[in-house]
Amino acid sequence: NARSASVAVVPWSSGTPGAFSALLDDVELARSARFERLVVPTAASVDGARGERFRTTLTLKNPSLSGRRVDATLRCREDDPCLTASVSLLFAPGETRVFTDALLDLFGRRSGAGAIELTYDATLGPVVASARAATVHAERPGNGMSIPVLAPSAARNAATFLALSDGRAGDGGTRVNAGVYNPHPSPVWAGFGVRDENGATRNTVSVLVGARSWTQVNDLFGAAGAGAARPGSTVTFSAEGPVFPFLISIDNRSGDPTFLEPRESFQP
Repeated sequence: NARSASVAVVPWSSGTPGAFSALLDDVELARSARFERLVVPTAASVDGARGERFRTTLTLKNPSLSGRRVDATLRCREDDPCLTASVSLLFAPGETRVFTDALLDLFGRRSGAGAIELTYDATLGPVVASARAATVHAERPGNGMSIPVLAPSAARNAATFLALSDGRAGDGGTRVNAGVYNPHPSPVWAGFGVRDENGATRNTVSVLVGARSWTQVNDLFGAAGAGAARPGSTVTFSAEGPVFPFLISIDNRSGDPTFLEPRESFQP
């Protein structure tokens, strides 16, 4: 409900600092199609429920023949907003950089979780990004999981999640974490419906996801009072607006995670 705003206009160039000057008059603010945004819906550097240590690796490549800048922002829980967790990265032409522990290497956070937004000038072409997470254990390293890097158009307000467990870990051997990243400037209600192998809804876990924030429900089936995730169990998702939902299935024996991508919602 602001009635006025003070705006700092800063000339910016990917060249040498101080290489140019600018005189500005009659500045008008408007949405620009020049900048593209990519979303890593979840990333973590955190201890798991059974002593595992999870770490997310982020790889970025600049395929352009020109140097460029990529801005990375970490979006955390509403009660842990990490307001200063934003950095600008300068890439040489064709350069690829690997951030082995993205939260620590980029944002200086030794422990935490959230979504990562990547913003770049698209006039020089795309930036190529990939992400993966794995357990960090010298004696029992897990295979880890790939995490999709998504365009804003991939946000959705309904989805179905399958393949939560194949039963090889036994009863209670698989736990499922569920989360949401809300990219909007206002809170969004979202719900995860836990269903058994016959499609019957056992319970629904609802969360209020704050503006531009990330949240996660650890052990979704436990939170729903539905027992262990069994083969054939599914989860349906719905939200008030388009967001980025995700599920992670974790083998309790090895701590190895599997990222479950949202599928089309087949619910009436």
